[in-house]
Amino acid sequence: MAEQPVSVVRALSGAAVCTLPVGPEVTVVQLKEMIQRSASIPVHMQRLLVCGAELQHRDDLVGQALAGKPPEVALVCRNYSRQETQAAWIIEGIWRRNHR
Repeated sequence: MAEQPVSVVRALSGAAVCTLPVGPEVTVVQLKEMIQRSASIPVHMQRLLVCGAELQHRDDLVGQALAGKPPEVALVCRNYSRQETQAAWIIEGIWRRNHR
């Protein structure tokens, strides 16, 4: 699969945020970083959805999630406070250590 333009839209309003070139090896975290550079939305505030399903795993390939679907990613933004973000990182770290 060659690089393709992917539209990023706000999930609730449908307003276009940006259109980005996404190749077959682009991961979810790389796409979030591209959105941050293009639209100035911090990575930690982004939730990405493809056809209603959240792209949750940082290392998942966006091209695989879009296979057979329209090249559109919905963006939901959540304004986390610093304490919520730090707590989430701690909890995720503990969970990962206990589930290896």
